[in-house]
Amino acid sequence: MFLRRVPFNVDSNTKIMRCTVFFAVAAVASGEDLMAKCGPQTKVSVGGEEATVVDGECVAVGSKTDDVKFCGPGKLTLSRMTCQNTDYKATVIEHSKSEYTTQCEDISAAGTNHEGWLGSWRIEC
Repeated sequence: MFLRRVPFNVDSNTKIMRCTVFFAVAAVASGEDLMAKCGPQTKVSVGGEEATVVDGECVAVGSKTDDVKFCGPGKLTLSRMTCQNTDYKATVIEHSKSEYTTQCEDISAAGTNHEGWLGSWRIEC
């Protein structure tokens, strides 16, 4: 069996490069950097509780709550269905970046398909 000897006199630039590559791979592998969080001005509250907003991620609710508050820019999809069918007969509320910077809107469920039951929601920023 042959063993390869690693030289001990590796210059500091090579060490820095190896560490940078290692931490970059570790960050991508963790998955946290793969989720794009929305800006701090985009907020969603459901049932009085503020939720963490992640671009494109569906959030299962499954509750009789009709209390939804949407702040800042983005596109909010509210559905009576679960995350697998969020787009089916959904209510979509769009806030443009020019009109909504930090303003909030209370979303009324009256007359919508999710009135009486909110199954899931999704935000796109």
